Amino acid sequence: MSFTGTQDKCTACDKTVHFIDLLTADGAIYHKTCFKCSHGGCILTTSSYAALNGVLYCKIHFAQLFMEKGSYNHMNKKSPSQEVLPDVADEEQPPEPAPPQDEKEEDN
Repeated sequence: MSFTGTQDKCTACDKTVHFIDLLTADGAIYHKTCFKCSHGGCILTTSSYAALNGVLYCKIHFAQLFMEKGSYNHMNKKSPSQEVLPDVADEEQPPEPAPPQDEKEEDN
């Protein structure tokens, strides 16, 4: 039996991944050097990453990005047809007009 190699392609760079450099996470195949945080570029391990919609993050950046907005919604990379319109409450509203002041001034 001879080793014929692998035809597996890296999800990040689309190049052939040799068995010695193969890493699998969330059903996807990567080179060990391509398994990086999409936000900071730091090298990940199978115990130090988080993924959202197929996008890889280190746990630190994943938490930081969550804290920026209080949700993961802004991290979703959706096509325009899947995009959800923001709630009106989320948009910045113009300031309320000041109540009208009496034109008469009281004399003291």
